[in-house]
Amino acid sequence: MSPVTSLLPERKQQLKEYVCDWGFITLDLSERELVECVFIIISQVMDHPDLISIRIDSDALYNFLFDVCNSYHRENNYHNFRHAVDVLQATYYFLSRIGCIQLPNTPVETHKKRPKIANLARDLLRPIDTFALLMAAVGHDIGHPGVNNMFMINSSTPLAILYNDRSVLESFHSMAFCHLLQQHGFRQLVDVRNYPESAVPFRKVVVSSILATDMGRHEEYVKSVEEQAVRLKKNAINFQDERQCEQERLIICGALIKCADISNCARPFSSAEKWAKLLVEEFCKQGDLEKELGMPVLPMNQRGKLPLEDFQLSFKRNVAYKLFTAVKDVLPEMEFTVKGIDKNIELWEEMKRRGHHDSGVGELSSENVESCRRSSLVNYVEAVTVLHDNDYGSYSDDKDKGVGEYEGEYDDSDNESDNDNNRTHEKSTAETAETSGNRALCVEEAVIKEDGDDNNSTSASKKNNKTNASISLNNSVNGCDNNFDGTGFEDKCSSCPQSESRRKAGWIAPICRCIIQ
Repeated sequence: MSPVTSLLPERKQQLKEYVCDWGFITLDLSERELVECVFIIISQVMDHPDLISIRIDSDALYNFLFDVCNSYHRENNYHNFRHAVDVLQATYYFLSRIGCIQLPNTPVETHKKRPKIANLARDLLRPIDTFALLMAAVGHDIGHPGVNNMFMINSSTPLAILYNDRSVLESFHSMAFCHLLQQHGFRQLVDVRNYPESAVPFRKVVVSSILATDMGRHEEYVKSVEEQAVRLKKNAINFQDERQCEQERLIICGALIKCADISNCARPFSSAEKWAKLLVEEFCKQGDLEKELGMPVLPMNQRGKLPLEDFQLSFKRNVAYKLFTAVKDVLPEMEFTVKGIDKNIELWEEMKRRGHHDSGVGELSSENVESCRRSSLVNYVEAVTVLHDNDYGSYSDDKDKGVGEYEGEYDDSDNESDNDNNRTHEKSTAETAETSGNRALCVEEAVIKEDGDDNNSTSASKKNNKTNASISLNNSVNGCDNNFDGTGFEDKCSSCPQSESRRKAGWIAPICRCIIQ
């Protein structure tokens, strides 16, 4: 996609109006139009007077957004740039409904009976938080490989090893997105040492919000929102306590992006149905790959085992409904989403009663229904909770770390900041895994490096910016010498011996794509 491609003024105006519509669906738009939608939203928010110090000029923003678009994998049925823009627009719409963004075409609802609750987001979310949340929505799935965390962990991929099997993909998305911001010279957003006033709050919101999209921790996040609602009801939030305000705003940001991430549950049914089929197809492609590699395959990933209606009903009732209801208790303006879910549940139930199965993913049977229930997201058990010591070190879960708390505080007096931009880390592991059946993974070297400050980062296109955090996964096993720098996102690794078999399975592994080889 060429950045020079232009749109007619009339079309740009149509898109400006379209992004304000809850019926917005990215599947109807070209990539160039998708980029324009992101530009419209981000540039509008950046026009706020409080954000003048971090403002990005139009050309630089366009260049960045085209890079973001190209960093998502078009091969993915669901986790692609269209999904990212869908999540961005939902976040944008939510922020307008709760009054953090003023839109001419979107009503700002008021709840006079509960003024403190109705004003919570507006009291807590500053312009920098709103901007960071929208940016997080754009980059929350950047470089997604088309497989889930469980696959990454079960395959012992370098990323799973690097992130200790905890929020593997979400940690990668956060790192890669911040790395891309650095590549484009937006140091005011990520350089906490030289730009603490803007970079510290921006990174806190971006990192915590992207990590909140880990569905493996869904129940934990829902509980944090429910507890926030209790504090509001008891008037137990001290708005003069900045530390408490920070924790509360991160919970709100996490809740909003989580709702946006699964917003199709509450969208008009025509949109919800299309996205549901795309998600199921991506699950099935993962199942095809798992079967080919001799890995366990969940019923939800098996073709012919997953009735679409039951999957959607189970997810909406057990996962989505609890989240949106909890968020509605904190932000009453979000009540329309709960009504949308209720309506879609009725429509999915009607499809089930009619015995309508046009998704191509399976026939309805009592066995399939039970399998779907057992495999619903709410019943997942994270593999990381039962990990034992291994060659890479032991896993420890910090039970005291609460949801919404950003790991690392910036301190002016300490150059050994917990933030990534002020440290240099090197971690190297060498491991050769023996083949067992069809399942094998060989990792030569995993290195994560983050170099120090660089005074020459004014060029947005500079590729050797020393402030760039980079992850190099060099895999010379089986004749593959391709390197992955965390944001290069090579479109295809032609020398991988398994490339042909993956193509036959209808799936091309994204991320270099040797790391899941």
